[in-house]
Amino acid sequence: MPNPLSARRVAQLKSIVWPVLIVLGAILIFVLLKATKPDAPQATVEEKVWPVSVLSLQRQALSPSQSLYGRVESEQMVTLASPVTGVVAERPLLAGEAFRKGERLLALDGVDLSVPLARAQAELADIEAQRSAQMLTQTANRKKLVREKKILALKETELARNQDLLKRDLVSESAVDQAREALARQEYAVVTARLAVEQHETTLAKLAAQQKRAKANVREAEMNRERGIVDAPFDGRVASVSVSPGDRVSAGATLMRFYDLNSLVLRARLPREHLKGLYRAQASETNVQATFETPDGEVFLPLIRLDGEASASGVDGFFALPAALTYLRPGDLLSATLHLPKHEGVFAVPYSALYGTDRVYVVEASRLQPRRVTLLGQTEQAGQTWALLQGEIKEGERLVTTHLPNAVGGLKVSIKENVASERSELGGRL
Repeated sequence: MPNPLSARRVAQLKSIVWPVLIVLGAILIFVLLKATKPDAPQATVEEKVWPVSVLSLQRQALSPSQSLYGRVESEQMVTLASPVTGVVAERPLLAGEAFRKGERLLALDGVDLSVPLARAQAELADIEAQRSAQMLTQTANRKKLVREKKILALKETELARNQDLLKRDLVSESAVDQAREALARQEYAVVTARLAVEQHETTLAKLAAQQKRAKANVREAEMNRERGIVDAPFDGRVASVSVSPGDRVSAGATLMRFYDLNSLVLRARLPREHLKGLYRAQASETNVQATFETPDGEVFLPLIRLDGEASASGVDGFFALPAALTYLRPGDLLSATLHLPKHEGVFAVPYSALYGTDRVYVVEASRLQPRRVTLLGQTEQAGQTWALLQGEIKEGERLVTTHLPNAVGGLKVSIKENVASERSELGGRL
């Protein structure tokens, strides 16, 4: 008879062994399949090559140019102010109108200009009359002093005589006292007459000072009368007008502003990197000028001076405007091209070769190599604007002129076009 306990154990073992055998079989099949798998071909990665154009660098002696943006100013802007309080009689011109030398610009009413002059002249005449009267008074005072001194001598003699008579009992004591009193009064009269004579110089000096002030007032009134009628001192243009005929203005009020057409200049900021060359040019009296394109052609703007103060960004330069540009007004914005003194041993390259303002790339062994440079300005090359550089680049190196957005040192490139011959042709045209 079979054992029930043994049958249960056999059943339990079967339930465990079969899953294990299945897992082991699957593992064995996986290993076998992997071992018999064919080898996949190995992928090869090729480095990308960027086609570029290059330029064979050549040193040259070139004059850099720089774009300038400035404002037109007048170095002779006249502000006309009213010399007296009065009424505007004439003002024939309006703002923006041009005028010729000698043309009437403005006039105040003649009465307002003549009354202050008449008042000043009357004051001067009064002072001169007082001075003449003082001279006559001095003459009379001197005569009076002489007369008073003579009377004083008589009073002294009278007192001495009365004192002598008193000793001989011929007069009374009261007579002597009266003589003393008369002598004292006469002494006071002499002192007063002497003071009047001595005060003459002081009074005369005071009147002389008043006379000078009165003459100055007359001269001022005469100048105000002249300034109240304004004729153009030069050919110019009215910048602004603040009054109309019939307006009453106070002394010192602004009436109008005008300027000389020949005083117009272009004020533009010159970059700091060009200052040393400009200073040297000034010291050697080398002419520096800018150019401006007009519909009738190119005009020249000579640099006449530099500003007295510089800043971190540079210094302001003042360029004279030729007669062809006198139609411009102060405040107009102008774009010109500054032509700087010639530089020796510099390189002219297309702007496409420049990365930022201080980096270019050259080709060495089919790879890019960075070079630090200094941008000196720009120059015209056969009608094209090229950058003018100095720095780590050398003559004969092949400069990359194709602008690559991903340019880095070591990037592999291939030369698709060599423009050295074109560069030589450009150099031959200059």
